[in-house]
Amino acid sequence: MDANLLEGLGLSGNEAKVYIALLRLGSVSVGAITEESGVHRRNVYDAIERLTKKGLIGHAVKGRVKYFEVSSPYLLLNMVKEKKRLL
Repeated sequence: MDANLLEGLGLSGNEAKVYIALLRLGSVSVGAITEESGVHRRNVYDAIERLTKKGLIGHAVKGRVKYFEVSSPYLLLNMVKEKKRLL
């Protein structure tokens, strides 16, 4: 997946990088997302918050650690359909 494509759907650059990192890694902690995405840890938290509000990612708590993962990829497909409808 290309970050430019995601940005074209309305995601910020950092949101796109975090989303792609989660697609690659699966269910992981913020540290792994930070390392994979190259986005500063504080900005990863901000992007996670926005992606969660958009319904694109979710989390599970295992022990005392939050693990984040991509929600259904169909939600992203719905974003594409909505964008096409608006055009």
